[in-house]
Amino acid sequence: ISKHPDIFIAKPKHHVGAELHYFNYHSTKKNKNIEWFKSHFDYKYKLVGSKNPNTIYLDYTHPFISRLNPYIKMILVLRNPIDRAYSEWHMFNHLSKFNVNNPKTFKESIYEELNYRLDEMPNFHVANMHHLQRGLYYKQIKNLYKYFPKQNVCIILNDDLKNNEKETYEKIYNFLNVKIIHSKYEKKLEGKYSKNDKEKDITPALRKKMINFFKSDVKKLENLLNIKTNWF
Repeated sequence: ISKHPDIFIAKPKHHVGAELHYFNYHSTKKNKNIEWFKSHFDYKYKLVGSKNPNTIYLDYTHPFISRLNPYIKMILVLRNPIDRAYSEWHMFNHLSKFNVNNPKTFKESIYEELNYRLDEMPNFHVANMHHLQRGLYYKQIKNLYKYFPKQNVCIILNDDLKNNEKETYEKIYNFLNVKIIHSKYEKKLEGKYSKNDKEKDITPALRKKMINFFKSDVKKLENLLNIKTNWF
């Protein structure tokens, strides 16, 4: 959406994915005050924004964001939680830029979370090891609604973004109250793993265990949003 002439999306150079991470990390650092945050935006545009996949999960950011701008609009893209968990694990364990030594297998990471991390307080430093818990979207969205009105939250399924691109972007532009102007949309930062690698790492037994972990939350999510995800 940063290609839209009315929208400016911050693309900070300090993060490989151009994510700002102000509310959940940088706001606690010296010289990273609100003016530092605002310096990443060009206010000549009608709308300015940033991306941060941690915002929905790290709920301690919600009152902070609400106080700063209670009228903020949020776009959430929800992915099949098993696919999301695997993609996150692969990114943090197999990309050299993250410098992970002796990475755990996907199965080891999942069982570590189930056995030791389910009661762990989420924060910036451990969130990327909460592969399962970050996929509990219903729980997270319900908490988000405590601070932001539903009409200011646009929820998109990743499958719709991929398979119904034009219609999904039109939904986003209508939500943001800007003209519908389509660009050449590009896929970036895709996972660098094969289907065979993924199927080898997610054994049928492990997939069944993950489905059992997610199925109650997914059912509540579908009822809340009045949709059918068809995730599993």
